Amino acid sequence: MRFLLVHHSAGPNEYSASDVPGILRGIYDFHTGTKAWPDIAYNFFVDRYGGVWEGRTGSLGAPIRGDATGGSQGFAQLCCLLGTFTDAPPTTEAHTALVGLLARLADAYGVDTAPGATTTFVSRGSNRWPAGTAVTATTIAGHRDMSQTACPGDAVYARIADGSLAREVSDRRVGVVATTTSTTAAPTTTTVPETTTSSAVTTTTTSTTSSSTTLAVAAPTTAVVAVEEAGRSGPAVLAAVGAACVVAAAIALRRRRA
Repeated sequence: MRFLLVHHSAGPNEYSASDVPGILRGIYDFHTGTKAWPDIAYNFFVDRYGGVWEGRTGSLGAPIRGDATGGSQGFAQLCCLLGTFTDAPPTTEAHTALVGLLARLADAYGVDTAPGATTTFVSRGSNRWPAGTAVTATTIAGHRDMSQTACPGDAVYARIADGSLAREVSDRRVGVVATTTSTTAAPTTTTVPETTTSSAVTTTTTSTTSSSTTLAVAAPTTAVVAVEEAGRSGPAVLAAVGAACVVAAAIALRRRRA
């Protein structure tokens, strides 16, 4: 996993908090039905209230390969803002949550988010980059960098293009992570241990019970986020505790028992 890719859902911007599960269910049905993908294409969603939701099952624990990414499948984690941002920017809450999510993922997977940082990969094929093309992208990129599309909307992409989103993410992060560039093919999935220690990032584990497991991440200054997983039939919600709706220090994953 080499970079972070920002999308928007191209849906309505005005919805209530109680509408969000239904919106995600609709996306799930569209992706698995009409598109015939095995799950939701995106790894994570951010709603207008700052809620962060797991999309593709397993994304909380590993950099699961997504779909609809313009030839970059297996190289990026996909973070999708719910709404359309052609003209209007995301809410402050959504933007803050997106920054926190990108920072958490960058720390977890060792992505250099300094403004201007790039990575190179070999495209799997898209309407912008034919299969086999060497593609160089910023490590926080927009969907339009991968495909001929308006996603994630001009109001969001402007912050990607001018480096301001990368700067905010870097400021939020626990530490600065250096990465190297390569052009080897991406694996379908990669397993990441739940607890790791390296020079770039140290994670800690909290105790678990028979009904919960813990995904530890290095973000000690942020609020704890509880994760309610709906299972493979739908997305899981990260319900933030506290005012800042951002991915947090420790994520308690409570699996619902059927």
